[in-house]
Amino acid sequence: MGASQSNSGTACTPLMYCVQGEVTGAPYGHGAETNQALRGNQIENIEPDACAVCLSGLSGGPATIFSVPGCGHKFHTLCIASALQACQLCPLCRGDVANGVCTDIAQRLLAEGGGGCSVLALELLMDLRSRGQARRDGEVSDDEIIDAIRRASKQGDATKIPAIAVFLGKGPGNTNKAKQSPEVRVAALEALRALVPAFSSTWFGFQEVLTLLRGQCFEDNNKEVRIAALRALREVCPKGEEIDTMTVRRVLEDPTSDSDVRQEATETLRVLAEKNDPRSVRTALAALLDKDAGVRSVALSTMRSLCVRGSAESNALMSDFAKLAVEHQEVEVRCAALELIGHAEVEGGMFGVAACSMALQDREEEVQLAALAVLRRLWKRGDTEAVGTLASLIVAGNDSLGRAQLRCEAVRTLPRIAIRPDPRASSAALAALADADSSVRVEAAQTLKQVCERGDKEVSIRLLAYLSHSDTEVQRLALETLGTVASREDSAVKSMLKKLIDGGDTDLQMLAEGAMRQLR
Repeated sequence: MGASQSNSGTACTPLMYCVQGEVTGAPYGHGAETNQALRGNQIENIEPDACAVCLSGLSGGPATIFSVPGCGHKFHTLCIASALQACQLCPLCRGDVANGVCTDIAQRLLAEGGGGCSVLALELLMDLRSRGQARRDGEVSDDEIIDAIRRASKQGDATKIPAIAVFLGKGPGNTNKAKQSPEVRVAALEALRALVPAFSSTWFGFQEVLTLLRGQCFEDNNKEVRIAALRALREVCPKGEEIDTMTVRRVLEDPTSDSDVRQEATETLRVLAEKNDPRSVRTALAALLDKDAGVRSVALSTMRSLCVRGSAESNALMSDFAKLAVEHQEVEVRCAALELIGHAEVEGGMFGVAACSMALQDREEEVQLAALAVLRRLWKRGDTEAVGTLASLIVAGNDSLGRAQLRCEAVRTLPRIAIRPDPRASSAALAALADADSSVRVEAAQTLKQVCERGDKEVSIRLLAYLSHSDTEVQRLALETLGTVASREDSAVKSMLKKLIDGGDTDLQMLAEGAMRQLR
């Protein structure tokens, strides 16, 4: 009888086109005489004398052969015993295998002897006993299948990989691709996730198992099955495989993939992709544009790990990042694009500086803050254009509470960029000293002490003027700063300080005394 059957209710074992060749370390013990026509899922060309479980020849080897009563399909005795542990059906036609047949197979194995045969025989007998004798013909419960799969996984029995692969029900010739329930398919994938890493990547069937997992990621119609496949893929597959990146991209672009599936796909990309791989970076960039915030968050984390500062690949993406930072509708995406510019651009990089400077004009303060954070790293110390940009941010709107956080960050950035004495930086900090927001004023007082040199006459005059300000906090901050920047020989400053010391305001008296001590 051929390997595939056309009558309804029959199905070919997925193992025939998912796991080719000898299972290294398995108890089968046959040669690896695999029909090469099976590659590309051409199962119609399987040789009649091949075991449908391990795909090795049935003749010319040391293994004994067992013919299943009723359907007549032939397998190596060890192969059929292993398959029947997971499911009491013929692996080829899915016909019911009676309890007596299972017992007969176990007895044959015990008669043949050998450690592997004896253990497998006892396992099969125990499984048969636990199933009971009251099952209707052809009926196998999902719970029984799942228990058998999980038992093999828990025991670390990698020899069961072929039998477990049967339950994923994929491939041409399988007229009922979703025959097993989603729960069974999830259990099978979780078992493969645990067992396949124990096999060497040089195992002949390794790539076929990976192909099976990749297909489940986007072909299955059940969300939980696809998620289980993606999780298995990132633990089983080696890093840097282009086909895995393509699998993730296909999942992301599939309209049937919901946000949870797309998030798992992006996480799989993060785990399997290698730094600076252009295809992986482009796929992560596509995920960054996803409508779901969770997917975008994982995509940003992935981009951080993939981009290498100053590399040709990162530079090639800079224009994409810049476009997103300015044009994308989502604030979160614009901020993420700016962060990626900072991650990829080198210090002083003109393109990155220009893109972030443009983003400072964004209508949302959150985006402006993200742009300024990147510019703080990209600007070189002593950059006069940078000082001018910061001065513009500080002065703009300092008579209102709007965008106070942006002005505060701009004031805080001045000492990192300006080299004192810098009149423009000093003038901006002096303006911030009278800002409508208290946090900006406090930051301005600290900045003035860092960007001004002692004896700066113009700064001292402006500070003296602030001593008459209507806001007492501005007066106090001006007094604190005077003691640091005024010349020790400045008679006008000393005269004003003495006047305050003799005045009736206790708080101002104490601050004036402190400033006077600094000038001595």
